[in-house]
Amino acid sequence: MELYGLLSTLEARTIISETDSEKLGIEISGTPEKIWLGGAQLNSYNLKRVVLKVVCEDKKTICDISIPEVGVIRPILSNENSILVSKSIPSIIGVDLLEYHRLALYFDAYNQISYLEKVQKRKNNPVSPCKH
Repeated sequence: MELYGLLSTLEARTIISETDSEKLGIEISGTPEKIWLGGAQLNSYNLKRVVLKVVCEDKKTICDISIPEVGVIRPILSNENSILVSKSIPSIIGVDLLEYHRLALYFDAYNQISYLEKVQKRKNNPVSPCKH
């Protein structure tokens, strides 16, 4: 089963959408955290020790990417807007996964390419790429 997630540098936490979690048969339990996403308040249930299987660019290699915890989204049933938004939100790969695996996101609009790269810890005096 193929599922697609959106990589967002605006979202701190990785989130599995309601639609994707239902396709995967993920059962939720516990007390949800209330979060705002897509203009609506939603319930986010913690799912611990998650391994994402990512198909690489060659369409053959599968990489396992672990993450200690993700949120699984469900609507607040008493809120009509929450119900509508919950069905339209995609799964989101958040900054937490990039930080956990020390990955940097590179985007080159001119050459129409983007990729993730493993990076080392930054020195105290980072060099600015901007030249004046």
